[in-house]
Amino acid sequence: DLAFLSVLFREAVRANLMRENPVATIERAKEQERPDQYLSPEDVARLVAAMKAGDCGEILAPYVRLLADTGLRRGELESLEWFDVDEARGSLVVRRSKNYRVRTVPLTEAAQDAINALKLHRVSGDPYVVPLSRYGLTRSKVRGRFQRAAKVAALPPSLRIHDMRHAFGSQMAAAGVPIPHLQRIMGHQAIATTMRYAKHQPDDASRIAIERLELSRSPQRRTDQEGGEESRSIGHIGGHIDD
Repeated sequence: DLAFLSVLFREAVRANLMRENPVATIERAKEQERPDQYLSPEDVARLVAAMKAGDCGEILAPYVRLLADTGLRRGELESLEWFDVDEARGSLVVRRSKNYRVRTVPLTEAAQDAINALKLHRVSGDPYVVPLSRYGLTRSKVRGRFQRAAKVAALPPSLRIHDMRHAFGSQMAAAGVPIPHLQRIMGHQAIATTMRYAKHQPDDASRIAIERLELSRSPQRRTDQEGGEESRSIGHIGGHIDD
């Protein structure tokens, strides 16, 4: 389609194979905006369980879990290599992103479990964390298995793999994660894109932020209090000596 050709020609221009993108000025037909599908943690758990019970479930279940718990785009996860995973820090590095920006994404416990499950299928010579090609899992096959699992999990038939990214964004916002922070994690170039998740933030998001600020200050506060008590104690002792 036109979008695919535009990307293809843009990369050719970037590689100095062409002078300009011949389809860049062609006006595209406006597509009807598709509402995002927002899933609850329970929905995601049912979907992952259904993927695990299906063909190649040992690969596709952790694949879906990682999409839902990291917010990575499908292409970002499929190009992720083992040296991008930092198990010691509990994070992964996205090097091949849509906007060509490198970013670090923290891992949930469930995401780390998914990494460990995929590690059981790691072989020499295959650098990819999710070995789809080694299992003959083309994009269309993955999509078909995903749709069947969604049906088993009683989820909308219109659910897409990309909706796992929306599930992550909405759940992070609902947990009170600040929108600018969420923007960095999801790799959005414009914060306006991330603002779609703002409606999921709790009503007391400001209070949650203040509580986190207070919590971050608590060690210093304890130190200050202890220092004050020690000063008072020294002064009290000194008073007796002076007497």
